[in-house]
Amino acid sequence: MLLTPNLHKVLVNPNGLINVGGGNHGARHVIDKLLRRRYAGWNHNIKIFHYALRSYEQFEAKVVNINKSLKYTSQNNYKKHNFGAYAVCWSQMFEKGELAAVYEDMFLDLTCLLCYQNLGLVERDDAFVTDMIDLGLLE
Repeated sequence: MLLTPNLHKVLVNPNGLINVGGGNHGARHVIDKLLRRRYAGWNHNIKIFHYALRSYEQFEAKVVNINKSLKYTSQNNYKKHNFGAYAVCWSQMFEKGELAAVYEDMFLDLTCLLCYQNLGLVERDDAFVTDMIDLGLLE
């Protein structure tokens, strides 16, 4: 999951907002519905830093919410949920009491990371640090 390309994220103007799609990957406004369009277009001038993993506590809270949502969907006979296969797997591992092991397995050791970097599978991106320095928030 961590080595897959990130999906786009949306910044949303709340005026006329109808809904924000699953995982904040899309938004729909009244005008979009009236014009029968799915989205207004992409803006490549905005940087969004999306952190797939943070602390274990935050990961566990996320999985607990996923688990509750999946149960609710199932118990209320909804035909589908809006989660990827990895989220369903996390939920199952949570129920087995094995979530901590799943979390630990997501991290790459330095040797593995350098190997992936040499293969061109991952790259270093200092954009966040550079922006923080430019804003005077880091020295």
